[in-house]
Amino acid sequence: AFVNGKGRQQKTDEKRDMRSICACGSDKRYFECCYPHHAGTTYPETPIELLRARYSAFVNGVAEFIIKSTDPGADDFVADPKSEEFVDWLKSIQQFCGMYEFEGMRVIKSGELVNGAQEITFRVDLLEKGDNVGFTERALFVRGKDKEWKYRDGKLLEFDVVED
Repeated sequence: AFVNGKGRQQKTDEKRDMRSICACGSDKRYFECCYPHHAGTTYPETPIELLRARYSAFVNGVAEFIIKSTDPGADDFVADPKSEEFVDWLKSIQQFCGMYEFEGMRVIKSGELVNGAQEITFRVDLLEKGDNVGFTERALFVRGKDKEWKYRDGKLLEFDVVED
């Protein structure tokens, strides 16, 4: 079941429609689903919720949430928002958000919670100029020092994982 089976989610430069169905797949309106996470008034309580909120952030171009929800132990994490590296990181996320049509995301497998970490395998379907450039990823989510779940890293899988 794809997250947005009711239609394609596509990032635009126009103001997000808060009344539209959230891209995360909840069937709730964006303003009552992932928007509070993106705005910083709430935070996802589980790794699955965080994965879905991050996908919605990519669809909606909310690079700040992607950064906030990335674990400081991640290879590409940059702590100093005034540094050139941080600005480059932010720009690269914004560029990624703007260059694709987001077709959907589905969770394929959610591993067991072990020592404050959980692996989740998921599929994202993306179009670039009409070509499918989607990917399957096995991601690791960990609890940060603030007890919030964070994305640590992911490994792109070279094959399509079939659901069990």
